[in-house]
Amino acid sequence: MRPSGLWWNTGTARHGPWSLPPTRGGGQPLLRRDSPGTERCLGSRQTHQRLTGAAPDQPLVEHWNGTAWSVVSTPSLAAGTNALYSVTVNKDGVFAAGESDDEFSGAHPLVERFSAGSWSILNLPEAGSIWTNLRGIAAGADSVWAVGTFLDPASGNQQTLTLRGDSSIWTVVNGPNPGSGNNVLGGVAAVGDQFWAAGLDDQGGSNQTFIERHSA
Repeated sequence: MRPSGLWWNTGTARHGPWSLPPTRGGGQPLLRRDSPGTERCLGSRQTHQRLTGAAPDQPLVEHWNGTAWSVVSTPSLAAGTNALYSVTVNKDGVFAAGESDDEFSGAHPLVERFSAGSWSILNLPEAGSIWTNLRGIAAGADSVWAVGTFLDPASGNQQTLTLRGDSSIWTVVNGPNPGSGNNVLGGVAAVGDQFWAAGLDDQGGSNQTFIERHSA
């Protein structure tokens, strides 16, 4: 699969005008604008060996310099599958969130930061269980928030996961789980000094949308 690009201009979303580099597999790119003429696209990619069934997915980041896209090298947290799903930017750099999965150690939240010309993996706290992921990330002026889920070993249900941090220190922020079953956060946005997260919860077999708000 080859990724394609969308751009927004005067109220209309259009394809192009750029061509994205091939992902060497089933990557699903996500676009984020850092500044006019500078965008970043990310997702997961499969290495050449993966196409022959010998290697797991690896993170993919692509950079738009105003003229063309190029693939940027990114680290992996573990030897298993690594994927990035969301990207944001503030004065401390570019941040991307996702997960790292390994059949032996489980699934772990993954946050990477781009600064001084390269990507690095940030240290994250223990987050509920060994089965976790991050699906959304948003940056305010002084902090970055990432949201996702973790598997509660006691109930077997997914519970909301919220992390707050910066370029070095991250902490878990306790949030509500309104559903009696699974509670999943899929995205987050920064609006002024507030952060809004959206997802769904299971109310006894019926999924309902829900939104959380936190003042920074």
